[in-house]
Amino acid sequence: MSQTTSFSANNFNVNAVLRWELRPGCTLYGVYTHGAFNDEVFHRDATLTSRSVSALLRAPADDVLQVKLSWMFR
Repeated sequence: MSQTTSFSANNFNVNAVLRWELRPGCTLYGVYTHGAFNDEVFHRDATLTSRSVSALLRAPADDVLQVKLSWMFR
């Protein structure tokens, strides 16, 4: 007898990257990442409804901000 298990995992990820060249050879990078996980966010047919948007905003999330300065010494 075979047993079929069905499951669904939904992730919502947003990435934003900022690159600013301060002067030639000197660049500042900023990266922001927002990741949320919720089983009730998306429908089975992969659509996002207005009701599920509020569930997405309340979902547990990971927010990460990274900053990097790249400097060329001459």
